[in-house]
Amino acid sequence: MPRLFIAINIPSKIKEEINEKFLKELKRYENFKVVPKENLHITLLFLGEIPQEKINEIKNKLSKIKFEKFKIKLSVLGHFSHRVIWIYVDTKNNLLNKLSKEIQNSLGIYDERFHPHVTICRVRRPSKKIERILEKLSKKKFCQEIIVEKISLMQSFLKAPAPEYKEIFSVSLI
Repeated sequence: MPRLFIAINIPSKIKEEINEKFLKELKRYENFKVVPKENLHITLLFLGEIPQEKINEIKNKLSKIKFEKFKIKLSVLGHFSHRVIWIYVDTKNNLLNKLSKEIQNSLGIYDERFHPHVTICRVRRPSKKIERILEKLSKKKFCQEIIVEKISLMQSFLKAPAPEYKEIFSVSLI
């Protein structure tokens, strides 16, 4: 069964800047699994393994979403439980959260844990050194604005050393 999620893809230029400012540095630390720059995205809703026959239904429901284009800002670094390093995504008027809720309502699949971010690194075991690393990385000036113009239905292929993501459908925002 295909493993799917709905995301906002990050423009290549910004992926490259994230790579230069953060990913290259993080690769130097032992036991840190850095997200390949081509995989950088903002997950709006993880769907998991979906039967093939349900995919057209998902595409149809997504295509009915009417949401205006909006700007997001990537800037602040943070972590989840000393295991995941991320870049926080901010919007005016909480629009990213509203878009995520709209998608959840449309599909009838709910996840209350939504936290707008771009994952850049994971570690197997919680590590207190993440705080020192974040302090160091936060000294690098990083602030990028993106106009969200579409949402993408993505398929994840679990491979070593990192998963591969492929856009299988997209919906343009109005």
